[in-house]
Amino acid sequence: MESRHLSAQTRPHNKGAYPRPARQGYLVPDQLRELYEGQGLQQLQIAELAGCSSSVVKTALKQANIPLRPRRAAGELKRTVDPGWLHTEYHNKGRTVADIARELAAPDSNVTKLLDAWDIPRHPPGHSAPPPWHPSPFTELGIPLSAEIAHISTRRGGVDWLRTALLIPGHRTRRSAALTLGIPRTSLNWTLKTLETAAGFEIFNRRTRPVVATPRGQALLDEAQQLFEVVDRQQPRTDGIDQRWRSAGERDQALLGSISRLSAT
Repeated sequence: MESRHLSAQTRPHNKGAYPRPARQGYLVPDQLRELYEGQGLQQLQIAELAGCSSSVVKTALKQANIPLRPRRAAGELKRTVDPGWLHTEYHNKGRTVADIARELAAPDSNVTKLLDAWDIPRHPPGHSAPPPWHPSPFTELGIPLSAEIAHISTRRGGVDWLRTALLIPGHRTRRSAALTLGIPRTSLNWTLKTLETAAGFEIFNRRTRPVVATPRGQALLDEAQQLFEVVDRQQPRTDGIDQRWRSAGERDQALLGSISRLSAT
């Protein structure tokens, strides 16, 4: 401060005198106007796209001379959200407050107030949102499902995990199975690990060669095989050929396609 002849009461620069960097990506004025006015996105939703806070988006809107929409009126969120929907999404499906608030483009505190107002029980400490849920393709078959198959088949990619697991027994190692199937070994290991986590027990014995299933794992694979056979028989005809009469090679090629798509994701 002495070298610059400054005192404690002297400011080197006035606030806001620094040149601001040009906006980039979603915060470019034209892009921002399209998102905010054209598509009607909320500031919080734009902030997620741009990877910044909602206050940065608000400042960018003001700098671009884009008029701000009026804030939600008091009680508007409570009038527009269905209590049954919120109970299903939060309590039954186990979604978090932050996830629901993101969908509603509202602060977390507003969703929390709705939970308290409608006496929806809060999640216990440490709760995390469950994996995405999907309808099981086996429910319409009219066949009783084990708890493990019912759970796995509702997970995103769960059906592909089962199809992959059916191709593993008989290979000398997992490495050789990955080479035969033409997929990275890391992708195969991740698939089998995720499947075993969803099932809740070890499916393949890691201490034997060739690869064999554990007793519980074999029961799971047998059930999955029977379900897939029923599903394949109910597939519509393709090019005049009934799907249930496909050769084993054609069926394996279809499975390999599913595995390739899984590894690509």
